[in-house]
Parts: sequence; structure tokens; C-alpha cells
Amino acid sequence: MKKIQIIIIFLLLNSNLISSSLFEDVAINVGFNIFRLIGDNPSLQPQFPYKDGKITYTGGGLEYIESGIDISATLFFDTNNIHRLVIGSEFIGMNPKEVRSAEDYAYFYRYHSVNFIDGFLGYHFSFYKAPWQNVRIYSGLEMMFNNIILNELKWGLKSVKKPEIVSEFDSTLSKPHTFRIGSRIRVGFEGRIMDNVYINASGTLGIYNLLLRNNSTGELFHIPNPFDKGEALQPFFNFLISFQYRFKDAK
Repeated sequence: MKKIQIIIIFLLLNSNLISSSLFEDVAINVGFNIFRLIGDNPSLQPQFPYKDGKITYTGGGLEYIESGIDISATLFFDTNNIHRLVIGSEFIGMNPKEVRSAEDYAYFYRYHSVNFIDGFLGYHFSFYKAPWQNVRIYSGLEMMFNNIILNELKWGLKSVKKPEIVSEFDSTLSKPHTFRIGSRIRVGFEGRIMDNVYINASGTLGIYNLLLRNNSTGELFHIPNPFDKGEALQPFFNFLISFQYRFKDAK
């Protein structure tokens, strides 16, 4: 991950040199993305499901769309900007919170926080160009180097009438730093806004933990519990919209 960040910094500081020697053009992308896990494994189940009239803590609650930020560099191999190499990093935080009433003026709570920083490297191919605003449609395959830096669950009981109850029932569980290799397919479009500034929007579908899974630690995004049977493949969806600056104004 540190190597990828160093490469991105190098690209930012030396973009004109790179674009004039190794590639036809270099672009920097900075944007906002939304991320959602998909599937039915325990990580996506509610944190307070009911079974036989009782609450059972089986889910991770990660069933919602979450947001993050993305920074990347696109390196164009040819003058027509058909073949590209993309390298970048993204940060996403998932923070589902759930509560259930316990009695008058008291409630159970479960706050699950998962933060991860991912590096990615891929090849994109532009297969269509519109006759206006240099609009292009592209697709490609990316490898992901995924680092979960925080996976923590806080749970307990809070009482409005008796605040001291919190100190008796609060608990925190966490997993250590986790690294996985994943892959995704991206499809997107780009178009000029003005001069060297472009808008770039794309969607991806992939597997977050394609390689290096570890069944002994349970589901990747889940705090270990007796309901886990191992670590299943975790598919996901990601949508990104970013502003792109090109160091050459492509015609």
C-alpha cells in the first residue's frame, strides 16, 4: 500500500515529465465514490435479528450504501487515448448503527465500524468516442490490494435514567489489520467540461477477497462469532464520479 501511495505522489509531482517521455498523456482523477457489499453472508445481515422471539447477534449490519474518496492517475499510451493504465487508491468507511428497546428509557445498541484503504492497478480500453466534447466510453479490469485498517464493534446497554449502567455493559470487539487481493470490472465514460478538465464516471462489480482468504477468522467484514462458518467470497458494487485533469488537452 505504501508503495502505491509513493507512486501516486511521484505522478503528481512529475506528471509533465512522465507525459512527455513515457506516455502520450497523464491525467489525475479526484472523486467521490459509493460502495456497497452485495450477497447474503452474515456481514450483511441485521445486527439485531430475532429468532424464536429472542434477539440473536448474528449480523454485521453492513447492508447499506457507504461513501468514500478516490484519487488515481490515468496514463494514456497512445495519441488517441484508447489504451490506458490506471493506478490509484481509495478510502471507504462503513459505520452501521442499530438500537433496540430494552425497557422504559433503556436500549441495546450495536455500532459496527469498518474502514479500509485500497490500492488498485488496471488496464482500461476506450471502445467508443462521441463526436462532441471528447466523450468516450471505456471498460477494463483492475486488481485491488485491500487493507482493512479498522473492524470494530461496540455494543452494550444505555439507560437514560441510570447512566451508570453503561459502564457495566459496554463492550468492544475488534479484528486486527487484514489484507486481501481482489479484482473488479469497470465500465465508465468521460467527457470534457472545459479545456483540460473532464468529468469521469464509472461503475465496478468485483470480488473483494479473491485471494488470501482465511477461514479461521470468519467472514472478512464480520466480528467473529459462532455463526460464522468461514470466509466466503465477498462481492461488491462501487460507483465513482470524479474530476479529471489532463496535462495535455486531447483533441
